[in-house]
Amino acid sequence: MASQASNTSELNRWLIDCTSHTTKYLSIFFSIDRSVQPKVKLGNGNIMQAKGKESIVVNTRRGTKTITNVLYIPKLDQNLLNVAQMLRNGYEVSFKNRFCFIIDTYDSKITKIKMDGNNFYLKLDVVEGHVFSTKVDESIV
Repeated sequence: MASQASNTSELNRWLIDCTSHTTKYLSIFFSIDRSVQPKVKLGNGNIMQAKGKESIVVNTRRGTKTITNVLYIPKLDQNLLNVAQMLRNGYEVSFKNRFCFIIDTYDSKITKIKMDGNNFYLKLDVVEGHVFSTKVDESIV
């Protein structure tokens, strides 16, 4: 399950999933709350221990956004973006004809993701460990 590769392409690639927002990349957090350490059951049945939780910053075509409640799991194989968390934050996620569509709270299409094998991968431009003096958009994914 663990992967030694650590390139920018993997860091910015997020699997659309039903687990939790999770990443193995500590560098993408500006700060992290290490007191939050839940055990997370992954889709393959493996249970992994989170080592912290915090928000991360990503660049989008609509500007800088924040993804909240991202768990840090060092032994994770890939980044996971949780469908249920997106839905709770007002986003619409739908699947049709081998595509995943994500619509924002203003009914604007954010992305259309083509199925890759049996998965849907969203490319996010993660801003590693930076702080911005912008208003945080609490509604992001």
